[in-house]
Amino acid sequence: MGIPLPSGIDAAQRRFREIQAAVDNTGTRTLEAATISQGNLRVRHGGNIVIGDGGSLRITGGDLILGQGKIQGDALAEQFTAKTISLGSENNSGKNPGAAWAWVNDALVSCPAWAQKTFIIASWYVQQTRSSAFDDTNFGAFARMRCGAQYSSDVLLNYEQRLDDGAYFQYAATGFSIFELPGNTDFRLGVEGRATRAVYKMIGTVNALCLFTRNNS
Repeated sequence: MGIPLPSGIDAAQRRFREIQAAVDNTGTRTLEAATISQGNLRVRHGGNIVIGDGGSLRITGGDLILGQGKIQGDALAEQFTAKTISLGSENNSGKNPGAAWAWVNDALVSCPAWAQKTFIIASWYVQQTRSSAFDDTNFGAFARMRCGAQYSSDVLLNYEQRLDDGAYFQYAATGFSIFELPGNTDFRLGVEGRATRAVYKMIGTVNALCLFTRNNS
């Protein structure tokens, strides 16, 4: 046998639903100052948390967790962006460096005005073709990757293969380099070479990824 409900319960339930609907439809609420010590701040029915100009959503501890949804591109437009640099050998006739370091293949990289730091991840390759009759006693050729005023360690060009039935020998050096440059100043990126004496040209290729970012703290 069920327990009878108090008289008027249907009317009370209808009134409660009316009150709930009125609360849900009151529109945007403004919190001048609020603290939630426990529980959650929940936005129902597809609403939004809107932060006005000059405001911030600041997380001093904990995590921002996105279960679903997206961070739209406009929000990241001046926070993080990338540019690829590809320097091939097809339009590079080569350079003939001597004892001083000289560019073999390079390009000027322009930084966004808002960038505060640039990370460069690059692979590079430098080759040199020498006659098999060349006396390479006391001869050495070296290559390195350079970004702005920073550069990788020197790499000696070593024998790689024979060409034209042994009439020429190909020597090469390869590397993988990572750089971090401060600020937003444009910089030159590429490979440099030097040799004991200027005899044979060097040809270089570079594939680099430049990541521009802010120093968010």
